[in-house]
Amino acid sequence: MEIIFVSEKALRLKSKTATFGIFGRDEKEKTVLDAIFSFGQATLDGETVIFTGPGEYEVKGVKITGEGKDILRGFSGRIENMQVFIGQASTLGDPKDLPEADVAIIRADVSMELKPIANLGAHLVVLSGPEALKIAQQLQPDIQEVSKVAIIKDKLAEDMQVVVLG
Repeated sequence: MEIIFVSEKALRLKSKTATFGIFGRDEKEKTVLDAIFSFGQATLDGETVIFTGPGEYEVKGVKITGEGKDILRGFSGRIENMQVFIGQASTLGDPKDLPEADVAIIRADVSMELKPIANLGAHLVVLSGPEALKIAQQLQPDIQEVSKVAIIKDKLAEDMQVVVLG
């Protein structure tokens, strides 16, 4: 699985079976997306499926759950044999109520402590957004942004690692 920085507002997650837009779609994005995980209003983008709320979804064999009751708190699902959680800092709430994940992808749209994100139990936390570096520097003061990260389940570290996409 690969997560790629597209813009301040969008990431791309590419798996063996599907390609997803995370947090939206950038106007300049040329890649065909199978679905988009959105935390706000979304406009239909051709044939692309857009997930915007709580519920259960499936695209190309990937089953995704929109977590939350009345308000979307994040998306979780199994991608390439890894439990993945996708969320944004402003809607995360108490992570104790969310499923554990091998990989957590968080849009840092507001400043927050890293500790609540650590409660997800993720081996890898991928941060993006305007507050990403500030949050990541709580754990790794000298962390640098990268443009993409490749993730293989067998190569995940035992301890939580943090990557900032930018």
